[in-house]
Amino acid sequence: MRKHSNQTYNNYFNSKLRDKIGMNGNWVNLANNSVYTSTTRSMARFGLLMLNKGKWQNEIILNENYFNDATTTSQNINQAYGYLWWLNGKSSYHLPQTQFEFQEV
Repeated sequence: MRKHSNQTYNNYFNSKLRDKIGMNGNWVNLANNSVYTSTTRSMARFGLLMLNKGKWQNEIILNENYFNDATTTSQNINQAYGYLWWLNGKSSYHLPQTQFEFQEV
């Protein structure tokens, strides 16, 4: 990302998403994962962005096609998983890190 945007990931994320919707927080490295920590209010702002399919006050922050792909089943192993999103209302699901398939009742 740095090569194509000439920015660090943090600067890119802040300018393209965080600052535009009024979030606060920071990225923390935990083992092999980078996790964004923030306040409940900031995460609610992110939820509103997703509820509006990537639009914030009539500005497109996230491409709607990406939003649709992220909130649709991404593979056949776990029907209840999109691209980093857990999806409710599917006919079956797997719990994280298990191979057991549970059927919706």
